[in-house]
Order: sequence, then C-alpha cells, then structure tokens
Amino acid sequence: MGDAVSIYLLVVAVGLGLFAVAIGGLVWLVRTGQLEDLDTPPLRMLHDDCPATPKESQHG
Repeated sequence: MGDAVSIYLLVVAVGLGLFAVAIGGLVWLVRTGQLEDLDTPPLRMLHDDCPATPKESQHG
C-alpha cells in the first residue's frame, strides 16, 4: 500500500507543477500583450498584397 501512495503523491506533484507552468505561461502572455488583438491577424490574410515592383537587372 505504501508504493501506491508514493505514486499518487508523485502524480499529484507532477500535475501541480504542470499547472503552475501553464498559469505562469498565461501570465507571461497577458503581460507581454500577446492576447490584446485577436481580431486583426486573421483578417490580415484577406487583404491583397501590394504588387511586386520589377527589380533592375544587376547584369553589368
């Protein structure tokens, strides 16, 4: 029975560690402004690109 309890404690410790990492990542995302504008990036792909300008030849 002692082995099962130690495995449960290990699983709980790993789970709490992963939870802490996830919360830390969320706090980092919010503080760096990664979640401020969620509407513009998907709409950006719908705009036409500017036409390419022809480059001058580099042949001597």
